[in-house]
Amino acid sequence: VVAIEAAVSNTVGPLTFHKTALPDASSLKKPKPLDNNLAKYVSLEDEITVEGVRLDDEVSRLGLTVIDILKMDAQGGELDILESFDSHLKAGFVKVIYTEVGFTDIYENAPLYHEIADKLSRCGYSLHSLYDLVHLPDGRLAWGDAIFVKKNDPELP
Repeated sequence: VVAIEAAVSNTVGPLTFHKTALPDASSLKKPKPLDNNLAKYVSLEDEITVEGVRLDDEVSRLGLTVIDILKMDAQGGELDILESFDSHLKAGFVKVIYTEVGFTDIYENAPLYHEIADKLSRCGYSLHSLYDLVHLPDGRLAWGDAIFVKKNDPELP
C-alpha cells in the first residue's frame, strides 16, 4: 500500500476541497443547494486547498503494470478520475472498475450514471451489475455502486 496525500482529478495542482457536515459527503465538487433530506449532510462547512494529481501520472510514476480492481467513491469526481486515466483505460490496464454512481444531482458539475457508463463503454468496459442502490424518500433513485468489466476479457466471467 502506498499512501499519496493528494486528490485524484483531471487537474494537476491546487484544488478546492469542499468539506461538508457529513465528512463522507465532502468532495472536490461543490454541493448543490438541496431542499430534501440530503441537505443536512451536504451542507458546506469549510473549503480547503488540496493538491490534485492525475491517475495516469501516478500509475506511471509508481511503475504499475496492471490494476485488478479500481475502486472509486469520490462524491461526483469519478468522471474526472476516469478522464485522468484515459490512456490506461483504453489500453485495458484495469480489469474491474467498482465505482459509486449518481442518479440525481447533488454536486455541481458531477456526472450522472449514464455519463460514467458512456465513458467506460467508449474505453471498452461494460456494466456487470448495480449494487447498494439508495432511494430518496419520494422513491427516486439517488446513488449506488456499479461494477464495470473489460469487454471480452477471457479471465472474467
